[in-house]
Amino acid sequence: MSNEYEIKVEGAVHTFEGGATRYSKDKGRFDLMPSDIIIKLLEQYSSNDNNASFSINDAIIAAYKGNYIDAVIIIANQHYKDEKCPVLAMLAELAIHFQKGAAKYGERNCEHGIPLWSFRDSGIRHLTQYILGRTDEPHHISAIWNFVMAEWTMANHPERCMDEATYCNSRAINISKDCTTTLYHNTDTYTGQLIGDDNNTESNT
Repeated sequence: MSNEYEIKVEGAVHTFEGGATRYSKDKGRFDLMPSDIIIKLLEQYSSNDNNASFSINDAIIAAYKGNYIDAVIIIANQHYKDEKCPVLAMLAELAIHFQKGAAKYGERNCEHGIPLWSFRDSGIRHLTQYILGRTDEPHHISAIWNFVMAEWTMANHPERCMDEATYCNSRAINISKDCTTTLYHNTDTYTGQLIGDDNNTESNT
């Protein structure tokens, strides 16, 4: 690349407390993505040569087993298969999803008290809609976002990993009669990974 280029300036100017300025556009908020889970995802993706050998239906199986990283990798390889690096293409879109969520609900709203079953329920619902070809919203990235946050919850807040009915009862929440019969409620112990590092520990979901 030639040294003769200009630094592109787009979007609104943001002035920091110390006086520095930067221009920002809707390019995504990589800083809002949970770094511990993104690192785990990238390491697992890099360590496997058979990432592309699974079908999209395997993503649902992985999610039901509580293996959310595998589910994300499978979705990425299916949806972004024409990209040079599917997992990086997925992260670029995921950063935009985090940005849109922060604009609507506030930064890091998703880290404040949402239980595992809620992320799992939404993730599997969006993945199902994606597989069925629904285009009313970007279901693929919504599923990925929920699975990333489900993995983050397991890693950082085990107290939020109880099943839905137990969670509701422990909080004395007055919720709908469907609380104990949610379709995606799963309390089985996962004893292995669909793909990934054999040294990973078991996950209780």
